[in-house]
Amino acid sequence: IVMTINIFLGRLVSAELALASFGVTQGLANVVLSPLRNLVQTAQTLAHTRSDVRVLLRFTNGLVLLFTVGIAAVFLTPLRHGVLANVMGLRGELLATTEPAVMITFLVAGFWGYAALFRGLLASARRTTTVAVSALTRMAVVVLIGSSTLYLGAVNGAVVGIVAWAATFAAEAGVLGWRLRDRRPGRPPLFPEAPAPSARP
Repeated sequence: IVMTINIFLGRLVSAELALASFGVTQGLANVVLSPLRNLVQTAQTLAHTRSDVRVLLRFTNGLVLLFTVGIAAVFLTPLRHGVLANVMGLRGELLATTEPAVMITFLVAGFWGYAALFRGLLASARRTTTVAVSALTRMAVVVLIGSSTLYLGAVNGAVVGIVAWAATFAAEAGVLGWRLRDRRPGRPPLFPEAPAPSARP
């Protein structure tokens, strides 16, 4: 996905600047949001019943809220400039191009968290066909958004890259979430109800 985004960014007028600023922003988001990526393994390991799924969903709700608010508190405030300029040492055009991109990284947090959870749940339920479909959907979204760069040569490449990246997670969460909620007649449930506790003598 990131490689495809970079291919489209390479078509911009300021391709080098776009690639550099997107690389900085995407790398920063990867480091900050790495716990959300681990929700895939968490769901695969812990999801066995519907009760487990409900607990994991509540946990993900809290985790996504925490990271979304945390990122917004840093990158939507003057702290943003301090992190990028003083901590990361960005200067000049690279700083000016990266700042608008990091301001929208909070979008990635929400979509990535739910996409990772749903991917782990479907993998745990052995429904990997839907996961494959979601991967193709993500690629289609990247191509759709990335193709806009062919007509917007002077656009901020880092912003386009982050929007495309967030949109791929949104599309994945939508496809996987739809499959998890699919309750058409004749379809077996993905996760059984927890067995009732046995009565003690």
